[in-house]
Amino acid sequence: MNDDKILLSSSIKSLANIPDEFIDDLFDISTKTLVRKGEFFLMAGDIPLYMGFNLDGTFRLYYVDEDGNDLTKGFCTPGRFVVSYTALIQNRPSFFFH
Repeated sequence: MNDDKILLSSSIKSLANIPDEFIDDLFDISTKTLVRKGEFFLMAGDIPLYMGFNLDGTFRLYYVDEDGNDLTKGFCTPGRFVVSYTALIQNRPSFFFH
């Protein structure tokens, strides 16, 4: 098992007792994508089509208020999912930049 799969597996198993076969299937259908510093995984106003999993680096989750101030809601570190969860499940635009 490679390091990426080990990280994904341990993160999922910390949330619930998921069978290894499910994790294998999830890993097999996943696509590894590089998001460079200064690029966005998701921009506010976009409807998320998928979730990400952070293998390396840090993502900042933030929004911009009506006065143009950007306000940090949180950070996504390795081993965490990158997602605007509510926007994803409601199929609506995200309020947040990732």
